[in-house]
Amino acid sequence: MIKHHREGATDFWHWLVFKRLAGQPVVLDFASYLPSNARTDFEVMQPKWFIAVHKR
Repeated sequence: MIKHHREGATDFWHWLVFKRLAGQPVVLDFASYLPSNARTDFEVMQPKWFIAVHKR
């Protein structure tokens, strides 16, 4: 998650999905302002925390 902000007593977060595609790390970000939903600009993103999901 990135871009946390608070309005009053409510927290808002922008959710992302991390995945490896063809062995390469990629973040899937569905923000409408991006030219592509697959991001690799990790130095720009500042993740706050994550929830691990394991494939069965």
